[in-house]
Amino acid sequence: MDLAKFSKSKFFTTLLIAIPAVILLLAAFRLGVFVGHHKARFSDEWGGTYERTFIGPRKGFHGVFSDGGFMNEYGTAGAIVKIEGDNLIVSGRDNLEKSVLVSTSTIIRMYQNSLRPADLRAGQQVTVIGSPNTQGQIEAKFIRLLPEGRGMMSR
Repeated sequence: MDLAKFSKSKFFTTLLIAIPAVILLLAAFRLGVFVGHHKARFSDEWGGTYERTFIGPRKGFHGVFSDGGFMNEYGTAGAIVKIEGDNLIVSGRDNLEKSVLVSTSTIIRMYQNSLRPADLRAGQQVTVIGSPNTQGQIEAKFIRLLPEGRGMMSR
């Protein structure tokens, strides 16, 4: 077979176009599998911690509305039990403790006053709004510090 004649043939030109196209298609497929795998893994991990994050281990999924209350989908309210660095432990309804992560972007307020994380103390009543992470913690977006004697646990 003459190599010069083969390299100028229509078959060779088609082969030069088809091989990179197939490689690109396989790479796109692999990228799709990679993204889908990570989405599914996150969904599975988040689903596994959903009950612990929002309802708590003692209540379970059934009987959530038995006390007339609603689930705390994206937050909690109660007394600060412990502060460990950027992590607050908040004891809410039924003494269920929630782990709350405070970041530099977390807004902390009492009335109209802005506070810093260093202003928070154990025993204070807070309301936390945030989003759950895969470890069952609440990543705080907003924390409202309640005045003494006005918290949920003082009723």
